[in-house]
Amino acid sequence: MSLQQVPSSSSSSLSRSQPPAPPPPVFRPSADVLEEEVYEEGVRRIIERDFFPGLSLLRAQKDYLDALENNDLHKLKEITLQLAQRTMSRQFPFNIPFNRFPFQF
Repeated sequence: MSLQQVPSSSSSSLSRSQPPAPPPPVFRPSADVLEEEVYEEGVRRIIERDFFPGLSLLRAQKDYLDALENNDLHKLKEITLQLAQRTMSRQFPFNIPFNRFPFQF
């Protein structure tokens, strides 16, 4: 077993090597500053969607009861169609035209 010695010229060439290249610049998209009202509305919609998914249905039911109390037939028909579209879109993957149902308001 013989140990080979590394020539001294190779160690000197390592010390003369170039410094490492600088890291590439980080791409940061420009930040759009939102108005406070726009930001709050967006956060409110996200919280409502994620944490209170039934809140929109409760609001529609409240509007329906208010219209029923005020005897507003036009508003009742409008809310009924909106609620029917919501429930039908959850049950069926395709749209059914609502003007073909046998009932009329």
